[in-house]
Amino acid sequence: MAHPVHYSSAFASWRTPRGVFDDLHAEFDFTVDGCSSDENALLERHWTERDEPLLKSWTGERVFINPPYGRQISRWMEKAWTESAHALIVALVPSRTDTAWWHDYVMRSSEIRFVRGRLEFAGHVKENPDSHNAPFPSAIVVWQGGYQDVALSAELRVREASQIPVIPRAAYARLKAAEARVAELEAALRDGATVAAQYMDTERGDLDGWIDRARALAGDGGGA
Repeated sequence: MAHPVHYSSAFASWRTPRGVFDDLHAEFDFTVDGCSSDENALLERHWTERDEPLLKSWTGERVFINPPYGRQISRWMEKAWTESAHALIVALVPSRTDTAWWHDYVMRSSEIRFVRGRLEFAGHVKENPDSHNAPFPSAIVVWQGGYQDVALSAELRVREASQIPVIPRAAYARLKAAEARVAELEAALRDGATVAAQYMDTERGDLDGWIDRARALAGDGGGA
């Protein structure tokens, strides 16, 4: 028998686990629940099908979405990636790494967090009051504002044939900063070595001069 969570294309009837959302909201401070119904919205400000969120601009928003897990999910992933040039988007999605939408849009995100275990989704009160453990693994995907347009995207993007894990953008930035600091220290050491060598040359020149003068004085004294 088909599991309703896995096969339903109207996933708006299934509410994101409250604890998962609360943790993400505390971290990202969402401005809108971008894919919800009036019954299962997690924020007072939310977009439903009536608001046509796939057609409107998300500029300046901090959007959370738990998109429909049916065929529509590809459109939502494309929209999230497109809007990430001027918005922050966080999506709770099934971890379907073999799909085209995963490779086309999720792999271009700034961060992917794989959820350990299976999430328990709360059912719609009217349609299905029960909760169900998802029969698939889940992931939280983050598109940071402007990420897709920066040069880092090409470096961080994991090639389809690769198994290298995605590096979070913040961690990558810290790594590059550390590398830059190491380069600065190495340059300082080189400069210090150059200064030290110049100093030694100066001191050696002064010492040679003193020796010559001492010899000259000694020579003058011996001849008197």
